[in-house]
Amino acid sequence: MRWGSWLALAGLNAFLSIASGAFAAHALSALGDAHGVGLMEKSARYQMYGAFALVVCAWLAERGVGGRLVAVAGWLHLAGVVLFCGALSAIALLGWPAGPVAPLGGSAMLLGWGVLAWIGLRARRGA
Repeated sequence: MRWGSWLALAGLNAFLSIASGAFAAHALSALGDAHGVGLMEKSARYQMYGAFALVVCAWLAERGVGGRLVAVAGWLHLAGVVLFCGALSAIALLGWPAGPVAPLGGSAMLLGWGVLAWIGLRARRGA
């Protein structure tokens, strides 16, 4: 994927992160749903981490560093955000039993950061 696409996805994720955090702070707080607020705040925080990771992917892709591994890292982070943050939001807003999905998303994000670390180690060695 081209660097502009990764940057657009990063911007969209950051936008949604701020919007969901504001929703939690205002709408859910007004309802007195402390558990829902906590879940939505955690979802927003991790979505912003995912947005940051996608900015890193955009930067690496623009510089031509990492090759196809940049796409692997980006897709892992995007899948992680959708699964982890989506599961937390589904629990908070809809009461859906989406809890078992969250660890899959968290694992995808961990793998994404691992791939970015691998890209950095390879670049450091000049590979």
